[in-house]
Amino acid sequence: MSTFFAPEIKLVIEIDGSSHDENKYDYDQKRQKEIESLGYKVMRFTEYEVRKNLNEVLTTIEYYVNNIPGWSLPLPPLERGMYFICS
Repeated sequence: MSTFFAPEIKLVIEIDGSSHDENKYDYDQKRQKEIESLGYKVMRFTEYEVRKNLNEVLTTIEYYVNNIPGWSLPLPPLERGMYFICS
């Protein structure tokens, strides 16, 4: 299951938790290739990255979304404290 799915812009965001062992990694890579073969972009972040450096994660996502060819709706700049993560 994807953590976040935005079909309008063909974006899937995955947040990998600490339970990602080698078998889970192999499964995720196979699934990611299948998703990408359908024309979707998969952005993958670790739970650690999200918890320890949320602003960088959000900036990375924002940069990608703001540079999608043909995307005509400008997004508002990200503001600190505007997002939260449920564990």
